[in-house]
Amino acid sequence: MSFFSFFYSCTEEHLDNVSKKELNSTILGEKKENPYSLKNMQKAKDFLLLKSPRSMQNRSVQINRFLKPTHLYVVFIPENQEQLEILGKMVESRKYVTRTYPMDYEVLQYGESYVDKRAKSASLPVVYASIPINAEFPQVPYEKLDELYLGDRNNSEEKLMEQVSVYLSENKDKPQKDVVPYGFWGRSYKPSGRVMVYDTNRGINVPLKNAEIQIYNWFFEAYCKTDENGYFKCDEKFSREMGVYVTWDNSTAKIRSYWNEIIGVRVSDKLGDINRGNNGKKFVITLKDTFKWSKATVHNAFEKFNKYLTKNGINTKINKLNVWVFGGEKKEEGMTAMTRKYPKESLYILFADRIKWLSPITVPVASILNKTQIYPDMVLTFNDRDTEKYDFLVFHESAHAIHALQAGAEFWVKLSRIELDNILENGKPYSDGTKPNAWSGNNIALCEGWANFMSNKMIYDLYEKKEWEEYNLEYFTMYTVPFTLKNIDRQKGHWFLHGLMWDLIDGNSDTIKLFNGETNRSIYKNNNTDNVNISTYTKSGVKALYEMLGSGVSTGKDLKDKLKQKHPKQAIAIENLFNAYNY
Repeated sequence: MSFFSFFYSCTEEHLDNVSKKELNSTILGEKKENPYSLKNMQKAKDFLLLKSPRSMQNRSVQINRFLKPTHLYVVFIPENQEQLEILGKMVESRKYVTRTYPMDYEVLQYGESYVDKRAKSASLPVVYASIPINAEFPQVPYEKLDELYLGDRNNSEEKLMEQVSVYLSENKDKPQKDVVPYGFWGRSYKPSGRVMVYDTNRGINVPLKNAEIQIYNWFFEAYCKTDENGYFKCDEKFSREMGVYVTWDNSTAKIRSYWNEIIGVRVSDKLGDINRGNNGKKFVITLKDTFKWSKATVHNAFEKFNKYLTKNGINTKINKLNVWVFGGEKKEEGMTAMTRKYPKESLYILFADRIKWLSPITVPVASILNKTQIYPDMVLTFNDRDTEKYDFLVFHESAHAIHALQAGAEFWVKLSRIELDNILENGKPYSDGTKPNAWSGNNIALCEGWANFMSNKMIYDLYEKKEWEEYNLEYFTMYTVPFTLKNIDRQKGHWFLHGLMWDLIDGNSDTIKLFNGETNRSIYKNNNTDNVNISTYTKSGVKALYEMLGSGVSTGKDLKDKLKQKHPKQAIAIENLFNAYNY
């Protein structure tokens, strides 16, 4: 039995028995009167004809007396993972307005999960949708809930009919007046506002940059994006109050943070409501909004990373990754397996075992991936809501992602297998630098060194406070392998090559410190002074280094040889520097 199959039954039991409180559930209230049902829209039209002034009757009579449905309000009920995938593709296409909870119920609390009473199981969420009457339905079982009349909202007559239907539906328990207050919604408006997120390091709210925003209510929606300052403005006009949501589906990544988002078909969080009276409203994501804050902070970190790459002339970017973000009891941990970007069966099997090590929270969903194919490119776990820690880990894993794109699938699968072997044999992905063999340790030293280099370099460059001096690797200590020492500040000393990479581009001349990884004794090397700088006036050191990390560079020795070919005038200095680092 495969790892995936073994956990499948466990997952079903886990998901079906977790309490609402544990899952921070979406909680529904009472069912609402649907103003867009064919029945209610017909009532509104009849009301206008009977109780409106003669001039209104004359205009209304020009419209056909009896309305016909334009859409069906349905709920799709998948019975297996294949049908769920079909629904996922339908939702991704955005051809129809969809929700994973009923559109005609009050929502008392928006949470990270919702298990519908119609669902066959918690791992097979239903999808509510409004489908045009003549559309071809997906091959998924569904239940018809209502017939809808969604008229032309740009037509003044039908817009008035919609307003009357909404008015009558919302006031159904009150005596109907002889005359409906025409235009009670007021003029239409283009929803706009600003989205901010709290930055723990700066102690202020900062813009949520370049994030997709969804404007939604009942069976209507529109999309727009925030700009660099967090402002958004929708191109479409609305008359009634609309909900404002963040989809977390952006050019950098689709970010998911809970099991229902991973196995489900929609990822969005409600920020609040907006209407003509408060248009331009500011929405702030605070630390209390745990899941929203995590996703917002990760999203902004990706934006910072891509902007840094642009500044350094690197064209490769974080683009359309599938990212999982979790809280947990462990310290910050990450994994960039690129299983969605590089869809290889060997990586899927490998991923299942690796994710079990990464975080206990993610174990139940591993089995579902066997059917849904919603594999992540990156997994991030955090145990503290701290912007700097989020940035550091996102920068680290993003550096892995662009390395994978530069080096290719075969290279990345090989590295992932090495780290998995170490997890299975030694409980840690890196071991002591000699496992499963010396070449593998050298491969890890290069790849993890690049990621550590980028995360330290970016924090050092981007953060303006002097206390970020801890990220300056100028006085890094290199250790030999096997590395078995305990209680060593691995930010300032390691067997990974981030200190070496720092010295390659810093332009400073300093003495390299090399210590034994078992005894912690200093090792003297001749010519142990850094006299290398691969930066130029036209190319940043970060770009110059990144360009070296192709598929043929797997170890520090490979990097040394390629640098010497690229910079023949510095060949001796490069040789001396790598020798000083024991390469």
